[in-house]
Amino acid sequence: MNTHERRIYTTVFQRPLTHNLGWRDVKSLMSSLGTVESEHNGNAKVTVDGKILVFHSPADSDLMSVEQVMQIRHLLESVEQGPPEPEDFHALVVMNHAGARIYRTEVVDAIPVKVEPYDPTGLRHHVHSAHDYFKNSEHTNQDEFYRAVAVNLASADRVVIFGSGDGSSNAMARFMSWLKQHNELLFSRVVKTQKVDVSHTSEGQLLAKARDVYAEL
Repeated sequence: MNTHERRIYTTVFQRPLTHNLGWRDVKSLMSSLGTVESEHNGNAKVTVDGKILVFHSPADSDLMSVEQVMQIRHLLESVEQGPPEPEDFHALVVMNHAGARIYRTEVVDAIPVKVEPYDPTGLRHHVHSAHDYFKNSEHTNQDEFYRAVAVNLASADRVVIFGSGDGSSNAMARFMSWLKQHNELLFSRVVKTQKVDVSHTSEGQLLAKARDVYAEL
């Protein structure tokens, strides 16, 4: 495997499970470990060490579904190709009113899991306060958003959260308030919250800041 394929290999086993893994990359990885054949019915036949996996082949530009990523993971585990799990899951959550990105900081080139609020009115990109929502429906929507973020952090050993905004637009503070009320265990695992200009800080800078926090603990 080359460096890129090793990164994809690690991403297949990433916790939380990634939603941003492309079929082109997975096909390249599996071709380096075995063979990938396109069947006449549109299926992809993947063979590694004599073990076979067949599923409907996405287009090269498509993302893998969660089910497909799990199938690839199970195939690699069945032929003892699974990498050892890191001892700790040190998470970085980057939050604002438009959504959250969850990174595994100990994984190099980690691909974030993205969680967006439920947005039936189409107002999310313009909302900075609960009062901006029609009939203040934001509270119900935000409950589902916070719950989805918490589910993706369920296996995290420690959590660092970066957020921006003040008052009612501070999604980080509101999430912490929600955690304290609804998920005390995860609340206890949050080791630092920090206000950061998220929109003007690169992904690499955010991860570097988070790794510095964990290094100091």
